Amino acid sequence: MTYSIIQADIKEHREAILGLWERNFQDMPEERYSWIYEGNPAGSAACCIARDPETGSVIGAASLFPRRILVNGKCFIAGIAGDFAIDRKHRGFGPAASLQKMALSFCASRKFDILYGFPSKQAVPVTSRAGCKMLGEIFTLTKPLRSHYHLKKYHSMPLLAKMIAKPVDIIMEYSSMEKYSGRIRENSFEILPSFDRRFDDLWEKASVHFPIIGERSSAYLLWRFTRSPHRKYAVFTLVQDNGDMSGYIVFSTSENKTVIVDLLSLDLQATLSALLSGFITFQRKEGIDSISISFTGNRYFLKKLKRYGFFLRSKEGRVIIYLPPDSPHLSFLLDKKNWYLLPGDNDI
Repeated sequence: MTYSIIQADIKEHREAILGLWERNFQDMPEERYSWIYEGNPAGSAACCIARDPETGSVIGAASLFPRRILVNGKCFIAGIAGDFAIDRKHRGFGPAASLQKMALSFCASRKFDILYGFPSKQAVPVTSRAGCKMLGEIFTLTKPLRSHYHLKKYHSMPLLAKMIAKPVDIIMEYSSMEKYSGRIRENSFEILPSFDRRFDDLWEKASVHFPIIGERSSAYLLWRFTRSPHRKYAVFTLVQDNGDMSGYIVFSTSENKTVIVDLLSLDLQATLSALLSGFITFQRKEGIDSISISFTGNRYFLKKLKRYGFFLRSKEGRVIIYLPPDSPHLSFLLDKKNWYLLPGDNDI
């Protein structure tokens, strides 16, 4: 069976793509389309679709979402691969590979300088055959804050769990790194409702410390987190006495568990320590059970998290990357230690 693979018109094919989502994704909000396909500050999405040769209906799609990234201070346009879907009855007949190859052609034609993505386990073989390479694993780390995290296994003995919870909580708090380090006197902490110009100043100063990092301007952060149709986020900030910002953490909380989705600080030494200490202390006071974060990139950041009591929970995800074979930056971009990738660098 020969499928028609074409570049989608974002406006013309909107309803067909939304129908594809409804058949293949669970709980994908319709608002996502206008948010990421049309409202992205880095530009409109590039999408290719597969059509059934008999009916002409759209049975598959693959999209690329523009993202400005800095590579040694130089701006590149990356494409984040996402929303890859094929209707079930067509999955064994070849449109998946054809869609991936057309998506990669956007990079070859210089619409994008680089492509990266966070494919599902099922999609990894397809992206590999199309020419993508694995950049690295996604490390997910968790820091328990309350004994409830450890005592869940005693759910059949609630009285015992309740008796030992309080003393264990005290031991956990007073043996934690944040209790004794990371404090900077001339800084305070604030929870902000949105992103202002101070985030631009922080981005300009902090970005020089990262070989490869995605844009984190106030305009990008406002779009990515405040306007996201997927979930609600809060912003924890480290602020100097003069009002300048030293760092921030974007997070979401559900079922008494907090997930860090983005983090940036002036440096990865004292300022990052102060930011982590303040945030962990704040979350503990809020009665949160645990904090989690996922990351791919420089191991120094992972070592810092482990010093603050985060333990490696899983290495389940993968980050893939595609570059034109003649790219002069090939080896540099394929080196995982040069990257700084957090969940906020994904498309959801």
